[in-house]
Amino acid sequence: MRFVWQFLAVLVAYAVGGIAVQAVKDNDWLTLVVGLTSVALVVFVYTWVVRRTERREALDVALDTAAAKAGWGTLIGVGMFSAVIVNLYTSGHYEVEGLGSVQGAVGLVGFMAAAAATE
Repeated sequence: MRFVWQFLAVLVAYAVGGIAVQAVKDNDWLTLVVGLTSVALVVFVYTWVVRRTERREALDVALDTAAAKAGWGTLIGVGMFSAVIVNLYTSGHYEVEGLGSVQGAVGLVGFMAAAAATE
């Protein structure tokens, strides 16, 4: 039964965050703000549900080690993403047609932050 409560709590946070991000997808700056808020909501709900159901601290999202874990996770994620793009580019399946807009990249960061937190 503990798994059911954990799953439902995280599912609700995921759904609320996903719906909110999709509702503002046309505004890049708002997507960033809502995406980062969604990240905070999912982490808060996860921490709360672990405390309530398992009666322990959620050490995997503890504040004292969060910066180091986030840094390493970001570094590994960027490295893996870069390796995939380089592989696609060298095999001729990826084209770069300019840099695009900074504002679009900002919105994408918010969207991807929300997606990564719900993973």
